[in-house]
Amino acid sequence: MITKGWLNPSLRFANQWVCGCLLLWGSYLHAAENQIRVCGVEWPPFSYANPVEKRLERGISIAIYQEAFKRLDVKVEFIQLPWPRCERDVIHGKYDAILDNASLPGYIHPLIPTAFYPLGAYVKQGSPLTNFRWGETSDKRVGMVRGYDYTPKISEHLDWEITLSKSDEQLLLLLDRNRVDYIILDYFAAPILSKKTGVKIRPLNSFLDSTPLYLCFNKKHSALVDRLGPILLDMLLDGTLDKIYQKSLGDSYANIRKHSRMAAP
Repeated sequence: MITKGWLNPSLRFANQWVCGCLLLWGSYLHAAENQIRVCGVEWPPFSYANPVEKRLERGISIAIYQEAFKRLDVKVEFIQLPWPRCERDVIHGKYDAILDNASLPGYIHPLIPTAFYPLGAYVKQGSPLTNFRWGETSDKRVGMVRGYDYTPKISEHLDWEITLSKSDEQLLLLLDRNRVDYIILDYFAAPILSKKTGVKIRPLNSFLDSTPLYLCFNKKHSALVDRLGPILLDMLLDGTLDKIYQKSLGDSYANIRKHSRMAAP
């Protein structure tokens, strides 16, 4: 009941309570969109972890998104988590996004990939093999790591003899001992593994397959993804992505992306 322009005290209190809740909720949403938490694994050269604090602190992907969110005036924190837990926690909303993930159901992401997962066939430095062709593998022994998610093009190819190892390092030792003719490796990890094991290797002529990778968000962040897309495009056009890649790999983003689209015949 309204009397002399004043609300009934109980109604006035209810109205104030609702207004207060709306203000708090609006503040929460604003804070949530201006501070996000990203999880991922250590994957050189795209991300390197601080083993003590369990944070991802540097690398190509870290540099790209630190700059992107700086331009958006959004604070970002990169947390190191086991991959399965990171995937699950982003889907459930505990974390906001997963770093360097493939385009998979359950996530949303900008259109521009910022990392790539190119896989190649590698041989020992002195091997007579120079080219890889899918139609010429029937007499070849190939090494792969047990439990790795290879692309369908690789995992569904049956015309070769597969030897599985426990780790990438063991894979190089198999190659060094002539147990396999070539091994399947991540292009970016290959030189790091070669240096670590002391096994000198070289890639065959072209990538076998490549997967573009993105910063993949929980679906509730559609507005943030819409803001992030144009920022990444700006960073592509103004040369920022090229500079970050060049500094770490000695090659540009544009060139890596071009070669990632090229696969062995």
